[in-house]
Amino acid sequence: MSRKNHQTIDGRLLRTDKRIGHLKQKQIEKINDWLYEVYQMQYQTLNQPPDKRHNRAIVNAAYDKIQAADIWIPYGEVWKHYLKKKNKFEKRMKREENRILEETD
Repeated sequence: MSRKNHQTIDGRLLRTDKRIGHLKQKQIEKINDWLYEVYQMQYQTLNQPPDKRHNRAIVNAAYDKIQAADIWIPYGEVWKHYLKKKNKFEKRMKREENRILEETD
């Protein structure tokens, strides 16, 4: 059984089974920042946490930034990573809202 997990794309040898853990820590942090940034925009637009209907739009917008930064990671990995982080993003947004409300009082 052959386990070919590399392809040559645009003259570069890319690993097709790459996981989020294979990236450098700075790259993972950038991806988290982009996902949170898009999540935050959706949250502010809706005035409530985005539900599962908005997941695809959030991941697509962040994935466009990932591709623009020339970080190669399969879309499915970004999707799984977002689903793991979504709850943390919601808690972070609520903490930030509460902090802003406390400052204005």
